[in-house]
Amino acid sequence: MNRKLALIVILIGVALRILGANGELWLDEVWSLSIAQSLDSPWQALSATATDNNHPLNTAFLVSTQRLDTAWIYRSLSVLCSIGSLPLYWVLSRRIAPNFQILSLTIFSLSYPFILYGSEARGYAPMILALLGSILILDNLHRRVGLSEIIGLWCLALLGMLSHPSYLVSLMALMIWSVSSFLIRQASGKACLLAHSVPLLFGAGYYLLFISKLPPGTGTLLPWAVPIIDSLNLVLGGPLLSGTSESLLPFCLIGALCALALLIFETIVISRTTTRYAALFWLNVFIAPALCLVIIEPRVLYPRYFLGALLLTPILVARLIQSAWQSKALAIKFSGILVLSLVIIGNSFYISSLLINGRGDYRAALNYILENSDPGSIPVSGNNEFRNQKMLSYLQRSDKSLLRIEYRIDAKDAKWYLLQSAEYEESGASEMSINGQRFLLEKHYRSARLAGLSIYLYRTAIS
Repeated sequence: MNRKLALIVILIGVALRILGANGELWLDEVWSLSIAQSLDSPWQALSATATDNNHPLNTAFLVSTQRLDTAWIYRSLSVLCSIGSLPLYWVLSRRIAPNFQILSLTIFSLSYPFILYGSEARGYAPMILALLGSILILDNLHRRVGLSEIIGLWCLALLGMLSHPSYLVSLMALMIWSVSSFLIRQASGKACLLAHSVPLLFGAGYYLLFISKLPPGTGTLLPWAVPIIDSLNLVLGGPLLSGTSESLLPFCLIGALCALALLIFETIVISRTTTRYAALFWLNVFIAPALCLVIIEPRVLYPRYFLGALLLTPILVARLIQSAWQSKALAIKFSGILVLSLVIIGNSFYISSLLINGRGDYRAALNYILENSDPGSIPVSGNNEFRNQKMLSYLQRSDKSLLRIEYRIDAKDAKWYLLQSAEYEESGASEMSINGQRFLLEKHYRSARLAGLSIYLYRTAIS
């Protein structure tokens, strides 16, 4: 029965990830593609331009597929890895949480951040796949130390690091968890050293040769509290602080505190029953991310950087819901139903927005400009030269009709104005004046939460 239910849940997760991969590429994906197009070989991904948007494994894949020039092909690596993560998560849930394995898998399958980042052409989905595989292999090593497990761990560690640098944070947590388990069991010291030394050497070399050369992260500078609160709210599908009206701010804070309390409480409960897995939760969900923030002090921080820490949270949420449902007290039983409802409704809201709005439709904005402009060249300006130039040049390569659009730095020479806005940035007003030129809002192309950029299209006001 559990296998049939698991298959149904996995198929639902597969469908959502495939549907999430539809739509145009957004800025960061286009940026990754432009890096790939500057390379002659996939092997050059590690030596490419130092930028936090170069996820080497994904860049190498884009180099290999760039001639196909199809968004779905570019996203296929992430989609396949994200799909592969679903059965692995079921296996992990059966080991850690056998009594509520289906519920854990369901929450992971419907989790918005894992659908969103599991369906775009970047390195997060391969990183999650590698992290799940690493946890399972390290758990196997606690039972038996075989050469196949050791080599598998080495390969997954390399895959995870090349997928995204945030894998290193979780890897450190897993290494400490695994070594402590070896010491408790008084297992072979040689086997422990062999299993863990190579990934640690990989990590040190990767840091020195690649990560240390990266410039400070690009993006909107925010107080750390904003992405941390948003990451906690993603646990239960709660409201996001970014892009939220002031009237909802108290709900964002309450949601984040409730999620944090839930995670801590369930980890304490697990600590009373199984020390080995409790250490895994404490290290990966709490300690490693916190130490990373304190030691590295990242310039730019987004919720997607916490995907590794969020990976095990569906198990904790499922445990709370299952325990509440089994309680004889009606109030506690109701609270479990309430939490489950919030998780499903919240994630459904975010997922539906992704399926409807996608990651912003820059092509649609440009086509609207073409359809509503006189023949000849069309001067266009915008709020961010890099973003607009990057998107415009990418789309012009595949659609020659867009060559009529000429980007101008000075808005006073433009007939149209494109304002690209992330959730942390300004929203478009109905009217704006730039360098003496008056613009009126013509169209608004929305993007899903944490996905892409919303586009506000303005037209010169006729005086």
